[in-house]
Amino acid sequence: MTFDLSLKISKTKSILAIGLFVLLAIGLSGSSFVLAANTPTIDVWYGLNQSFGQIGTVQSHVNIFGNVSDPDGIDTSKLTYSLNGGAAQPYSIGPDNRRLALPGDFNIDIPNSDLNEGANSLVITAVDNSNNTATATVTINFSDQNNWPTNYTADWSTASKIEDVAQVIDGDWALNANGVRTNAIDYDRIIGLGDITWTDYTVLVPVTVHALDSDPGAYQAPSNFPGVGLITHWQGHYDQFGSQPDWGWDNIGAFGLYSWPQGTDGQYQIIVHSGRQQAFEPNDPAIQFNTPYWMKMEVETRTGQTAYYRFKMWPQSESEPADWNVEGPGRNGEPGQGSLLLVAHHVDVTFGDVVVSTGNVTPPPTEFDYQIFLPLIRR
Repeated sequence: MTFDLSLKISKTKSILAIGLFVLLAIGLSGSSFVLAANTPTIDVWYGLNQSFGQIGTVQSHVNIFGNVSDPDGIDTSKLTYSLNGGAAQPYSIGPDNRRLALPGDFNIDIPNSDLNEGANSLVITAVDNSNNTATATVTINFSDQNNWPTNYTADWSTASKIEDVAQVIDGDWALNANGVRTNAIDYDRIIGLGDITWTDYTVLVPVTVHALDSDPGAYQAPSNFPGVGLITHWQGHYDQFGSQPDWGWDNIGAFGLYSWPQGTDGQYQIIVHSGRQQAFEPNDPAIQFNTPYWMKMEVETRTGQTAYYRFKMWPQSESEPADWNVEGPGRNGEPGQGSLLLVAHHVDVTFGDVVVSTGNVTPPPTEFDYQIFLPLIRR
């Protein structure tokens, strides 16, 4: 059968006419054609096949991140996920002024105890305000049978994906020639490495700070101020206010960081268990943007006492100073062991290769064998 269509119509109508002609031709040839509805877009960061625990156990959960969007808007009451064919569970999207930074961002936190050894299937469902539905299926390869090496180097140049050498816990990160960098600045962008059973260790990592978050919210609760640093003795986020994902972050050993309280050039800090500020030093030289620094932190556990923590930074062009910028004991109730976090809190930063060594931690001075705490850091 031959068609001869001669139409004098506008460009827009021509496109529509051609489309109609194609549909007609397909129908006459006996083929079927289904016009797909506009469905939500589910963008799963880090891919549809992800692995956790292949080196060791970083924390109590795995996190699957991404963003959902739709021109008609998302029906937040119908956002669900299902693990291994189980019952549908709700998930949230941002912004929430905490872990979910931008509109549509999600972070599905799954307890390790809910995962099977080997391959697991996670089905993520999104529904828009016109009741159109989309799904994305993520394969989660999980193991809890491995122990992270006690002396470890995260060499980003050997990794095709971040998960090859570490585990993303929050945010959108990307590998580059110098290490790993935040793709978007916001609240607690975090990468974890090491084992939840680690006790005494020293961490050394190159750090370059490129910029601070320009959003005024970076200086308001719950964020308080931008900062970059390391958290030791990490076990995982915990349920604080019934939120999804979990918000509780302060069940830690210590957070050594360089922070920028509003109106300052910055200061060195140690924040310990329950968010208490243990030590700060506002008078040491301020760090400069787009300048490579070394960042170093130590944690030493002590029998019958809290652990002891040290933190310092210095330009890569200079020799390591003998003194630490800040140091001090932890707080009662802290976890006695845990992994390591790289933290970019409202900061655009590149972390280079991370070197962790255990043992040979410097003994703490006896004059610090007491506890003095400044006000709670509320986040």
